[in-house]
Amino acid sequence: MQRLLDGQLGPPDAARLDEILLASGEAIDAYLNLMTLEIMVRQCAKANLLVAEEGSDLPVGDAEPCDGSQTVERDPHPTSPAATSPVGDSQPAVKSPVLGFLSGVVHYVSHSPKLMFWLICSGFVAYFTAQVGSLLIERIWGPNAQVAAVGGNGERHRGGAEETPGLLSGPMVARLTKAIDCHWTLTRRADGANLAADSTSVALAIDTNFAAGQQLNLTTGLAELTFASGATVILHAPANFTITDPLGGDLQLGKLVAKVPHTGAGFRINTPAGKVVDLGTEFGVNVNDDRSMHVIVYVGEVKVESKPGAAANSANSAAPAPLTVKAGEAIVIAAGQPAKHVAAKDEHFIRDLATLGSKDDVEDAYVELMKKLKPVVWFRMEGKETDRVLHDEMGGADAKLDWDGPGNPFVKGAAGKGLWLRAGPIKDRGAIVADYPQAEHDKLTVSLWAYAENVPEGNGSATVCNWDGDKTKSGQFYLGLVKRSPKAVLCVQMQPREGKAVWIEESYDHAFPIRQWQHVAFVCDGKSLRLYRQGRQVPWDTPALAGLRFPVDVKMLAIGAMTNSSGKGPTDRWSGKLDEIAVFNDALPADTIRKLAAFAP
Repeated sequence: MQRLLDGQLGPPDAARLDEILLASGEAIDAYLNLMTLEIMVRQCAKANLLVAEEGSDLPVGDAEPCDGSQTVERDPHPTSPAATSPVGDSQPAVKSPVLGFLSGVVHYVSHSPKLMFWLICSGFVAYFTAQVGSLLIERIWGPNAQVAAVGGNGERHRGGAEETPGLLSGPMVARLTKAIDCHWTLTRRADGANLAADSTSVALAIDTNFAAGQQLNLTTGLAELTFASGATVILHAPANFTITDPLGGDLQLGKLVAKVPHTGAGFRINTPAGKVVDLGTEFGVNVNDDRSMHVIVYVGEVKVESKPGAAANSANSAAPAPLTVKAGEAIVIAAGQPAKHVAAKDEHFIRDLATLGSKDDVEDAYVELMKKLKPVVWFRMEGKETDRVLHDEMGGADAKLDWDGPGNPFVKGAAGKGLWLRAGPIKDRGAIVADYPQAEHDKLTVSLWAYAENVPEGNGSATVCNWDGDKTKSGQFYLGLVKRSPKAVLCVQMQPREGKAVWIEESYDHAFPIRQWQHVAFVCDGKSLRLYRQGRQVPWDTPALAGLRFPVDVKMLAIGAMTNSSGKGPTDRWSGKLDEIAVFNDALPADTIRKLAAFAP
């Protein structure tokens, strides 16, 4: 900046100064303060306030006052050296012309009361201008300064894009928030141009910022990107991904999982085969070597737009109509081909990159949320291998586990440990709570995570229920799977105060996936019944309810099976895992169900 004022800044240094200013709010702060001082001095010279005392030879020169053109937005590097010299060519020969001139100003100011008065007034104006400018610069540019972690001591430094070859400079659109064994190559991409042929292998630190147009080639590992809109994307190597703006990017090859909050509504992923537009979701996208696209939706729904095929590339051809894909559904689109529904296989998408510490933080947040919701019964399945009871986190009666072994009934679950039940020849008989607080005021919610090993051997399999298959009007609810050969679908059955039991089940096209953790829940508000899977309500026209049956003949709560009113003859045994079973004597709202489902394993 001193060489700029002295007219000694060449083109390479001018470009370097531009990069420094764009990368650092502190540098812009210093630039504004120095330019404000120059404005003050030139304005004083223009008004002929600097009057040399007799015998002095301080030159005023013919420099014009600054007209405001030297700002960060415009070119701060004039080509003419004379244009940037505030004192002209007769400046005394000193090591630093700028500092020498300023020292002369101080000398004359100290001997001129009139000049002192005017400079004090100008100083207030300059100070106010500098502070406001600094605040604006900090708000606008400060957050976009590159931040990178260095060393193992937790220290951090600010650095610009010039420190990482291939990293574009510009306002932050996304940043690297998590990484596991990542290796990258970066490629510059000009607006409207193809990718450059050369790429550079780099190491990216956590909190590295990315500008729009940044091409990221992840050769190994897993990486989480957090966009300015709040959306997160988990890249699975190998993947070629371009960050386009705060609301999306282009996936040329590889896999990703996107989680989009309400602040990121409209988030989109473009691929060679089409475009996926978020409607408040969690979804996975896989672009294969042949550029076909596989989309699976875990929570909410997305809109998928196919690209026109070769036969449709004419002025009279319309693009294929967008297709809505909901939670539990999956589609495949080949380039230029219409979308088709397929089985919702997870394709080994990784949906959470939390390290052990942050994974614990997520689980802690889930526990805190559950405590605030105050369930009347809550089984976390955090037992020891030798335990044969399930402990109620709310301090109620434990559930007696009928599990003969061998092995451990408590294995890795959706959150922490989970309960493992085996059907077939072993026929684990689940767990029973002899009595628990049934819902008395027509409101009831049940929430849990379920992992089915296979389709039920009989007519169905129960996750949790207060029901007696041998009697009618004996309990309040049954939640589990019902066999619709060769598949199984999620269902709930509720007994109102009067009339026949109310039944809801998912459609055959949305069969319950095998060997995948799924969040399931139902809500009864006394007037209606709603069933949820993965946070999405199951479409069903529910007849009006006349309240909820109470009192009940069946006092017990059965987990992983269904028993009769005497507690004998367990049927509908669950084959698989169960976790985080919670019963609420309240009707939880839909957004709370979505929050619970968002804690995906």
